[in-house]
Amino acid sequence: MNRGSTGRKGRTLGYKRHMLVGTWNLRSGIENEANYEMARQTLHERQLDILCIPEAAKSGQGSERGPNGEAIHWVGPENNERRQNKGVALMCSPYAARCIISHTYVSDRILVISFAMLNNLTLDVIAFYAPHSSMRAEVRKTFRQQLNSVRKSLNRHHFVLELGDANALVGSATPDAPDFRGALGNQGIGNQNAAGKAFLDDCAAAGLCVANTFFPHKDIHKYSYRGLNTHVAPGAAPEHVLYNNDFVLVRRSFLSSVQDVKVYRGVNGGPNFTRSDHHLVVAKLKLK
Repeated sequence: MNRGSTGRKGRTLGYKRHMLVGTWNLRSGIENEANYEMARQTLHERQLDILCIPEAAKSGQGSERGPNGEAIHWVGPENNERRQNKGVALMCSPYAARCIISHTYVSDRILVISFAMLNNLTLDVIAFYAPHSSMRAEVRKTFRQQLNSVRKSLNRHHFVLELGDANALVGSATPDAPDFRGALGNQGIGNQNAAGKAFLDDCAAAGLCVANTFFPHKDIHKYSYRGLNTHVAPGAAPEHVLYNNDFVLVRRSFLSSVQDVKVYRGVNGGPNFTRSDHHLVVAKLKLK
């Protein structure tokens, strides 16, 4: 775990009426120059303050400034390791970049950056990329332990946000399904799997909410991932299936500061954009 600190610089997030944060899995990562430029363009056009990029597929750890003053921090596997399906990055607007207090490179799947906010409040953003369920149980267990350790280490008075790809399906709370002590809302979508249950158990223990599941939208604005269902009858064509595994998490005490979480589909699939099967998820925040 490597740490860096710049201290408070007199600038604070929350200077506008609201903040916009997002998470977007670009699949081929930010080593791909076209993807990197697309992320920068999306940050600017959507007026995002912070954008998490799971599966960043960039080796090592570090940070750099873009041509317009935006900053990107990343962490990933060592140079001699396979980069695919690994790494995470956090891109910040020029203003947000000047509000950074510290950054911590936890592992090749977890990155923490703290920002100065109004009223001397600190925003801790955890960017994460969970291992896929097809990976070894040891890898998944290590990730859960690291993420839960980070959650416990953060000051309980800080505004904590988690952004990333959980590779888990959480479904929706119903009269017949538990809400995991308030971690799960009734506006989710799809089914819940074993990875989703484990993820929600950890969220409940840490006092976190899956903010995506608390806001009503049409189904097309809830699904963030479009994949293929290969479990079909022999000879039949694979079917497309829709999931939501890209999440915005927030401490329950700050849930009222989240005004909306929505999936945006228009930034994907155009001639100038990635062919990623994930869509951009954006949360609108206003401090209360």
